[in-house]
Amino acid sequence: MNALPALTTIVVDAMRSQFAMNEPPVPDWKPRPAMPSRARLALAGLLERAAHAVAPAGYRPA
Repeated sequence: MNALPALTTIVVDAMRSQFAMNEPPVPDWKPRPAMPSRARLALAGLLERAAHAVAPAGYRPA
């Protein structure tokens, strides 16, 4: 019963901000720098070795 006034306030605020004439401020963020090529190659090699370590054994005749 106490949730109805709170939800009404949240919805009214969302509707007002949606139809506001001014644009909301854009947050300042910087893209993460790209991983260097050497690091990507090292990571790929590490993942390759890990994949071979956990791979099932090959075919063995009975």
